[in-house]
Amino acid sequence: MKATIPRFARMLGVPVIHAAHAGKLNSDLPMLPGFPYRSYFLGETQIVDGTGRQLARMNYSDGEGFITADLDIRQKNLLSEPIPDSFWIPDLPLQLKILWTFQNWHGRRYYRKKIRPLMQKRFKNLNN
Repeated sequence: MKATIPRFARMLGVPVIHAAHAGKLNSDLPMLPGFPYRSYFLGETQIVDGTGRQLARMNYSDGEGFITADLDIRQKNLLSEPIPDSFWIPDLPLQLKILWTFQNWHGRRYYRKKIRPLMQKRFKNLNN
């Protein structure tokens, strides 16, 4: 993640401001109640210019907070890195692609069963 943000700026030739979550994550594995999932958010908050030069950064070890930097949005930058022909910018290992596919499937299922009905009920009540 640390390298992806400057790389994205180089591919587009524009500044990138990327806010990220930081901290611990404790939950159960999706669809496997009782199996704990312990992880953490990377916290790769960055501000980079259009050349990919890092102007400000916070990572996991910095904890919660915010960053600021001065950007010249009028500055024109040449694209210095090609845009890949794939969905992902980095070439992810097969295990991560499988995990991502499972998480997306679970998220869509959870949304349809739990969140969508709640939102439909809430917005129906607002209209009455």
